[in-house]
Amino acid sequence: PGDREALRSLLQSQIQDPQRVAAVWATGLLDSKPDESFDELARLAAVVLEVPWVFVTLVDDRRSFWVSAVGVDLGPDAGSYGEQAVEDSFCQYVVAADAGVVIDDARLDPRSADNSSIESRGFVAWAGFPLRSADGFVVGTFCAVDRQARTWTAEDQTLLHALASAATSHLQLRAALVAANDSATALATELQRR
Repeated sequence: PGDREALRSLLQSQIQDPQRVAAVWATGLLDSKPDESFDELARLAAVVLEVPWVFVTLVDDRRSFWVSAVGVDLGPDAGSYGEQAVEDSFCQYVVAADAGVVIDDARLDPRSADNSSIESRGFVAWAGFPLRSADGFVVGTFCAVDRQARTWTAEDQTLLHALASAATSHLQLRAALVAANDSATALATELQRR
């Protein structure tokens, strides 16, 4: 029980870190529409790893927002892929660890044994690697999920790490573009004011 409380406390402090949350918002991707670049990476992972679900997520202080989601049908009217409460996500473990997390059987792993996604979504095996902001904060994950226990091989992990790195590069480029556009708008406003 004491270990679980310590884990919850660590999770909460890492998730709530104001600098990390600001870095998540700075990506400009929260509540965004689907992005084909992330979708291509997610589809590749699903095929190669033979898993039913792959997610590219951003994790703010209250939710895990799905920038891409393979295996989830949200219907044609969805403006974005969806989300789940951060305390129900496995992505919180990556944020807390500041590193990749591999769980062969979530029902048996002390970090995740009481995670509601095991029952509600059927998530059993989970492996995810961090997406990082340019200044190094974990802003999300690239993760694969299976409905049965499995041993994630070294090759599986290498693939996920490489795809997370590719997604991170795309995310950082998008964030730099958002910052450049904001600066250009501010400069144009200042020039008009003068």
